[in-house]
Amino acid sequence: NNQTIQPVERFFAAFGKGDLEGLLATMHPDVKIEVEGPASIPHYRTYHGKDGARRFIQDLGSNLQTQQFEVQSLLGDQNVVMAAGVFKHVVIATGKVFQSAWALRCEIKDDQIAHYRFFENTAAALEAFSRNKPVMSAHPVRKLAHITAKPGQSAALRAALQA
Repeated sequence: NNQTIQPVERFFAAFGKGDLEGLLATMHPDVKIEVEGPASIPHYRTYHGKDGARRFIQDLGSNLQTQQFEVQSLLGDQNVVMAAGVFKHVVIATGKVFQSAWALRCEIKDDQIAHYRFFENTAAALEAFSRNKPVMSAHPVRKLAHITAKPGQSAALRAALQA
């Protein structure tokens, strides 16, 4: 419902304006932020509390330059909010583009985000953060970043709903 999604809407609005304090205000004092993936990617870890949320945003800002961040769907039911979309970043250290579809599952408590779990294409992240030149393959590879799914059909979204 609309009440449930409001903290996540405020989060995205603050994120889009670069308003760190506004963004932190959407987070519950005991928030848990999870972004799973290879440890070589700076923001792939678990963050706890408001200090952890601040560190998460700093890790993103010091490693990625956002060129596009689009929210394509936002759904709420009871205390769970699901969002999905696409993004395009440049990895500052390598200059490579990191482009992916993404999904987000949030649990809401006291009108704030208490649990934030983000899903993205970790293979694309590894390539973009790698200082190696891309390996050219004789066989074309279909990248997930270019597949568009309707809300509710994405594998990442289905996995997030089961989390």
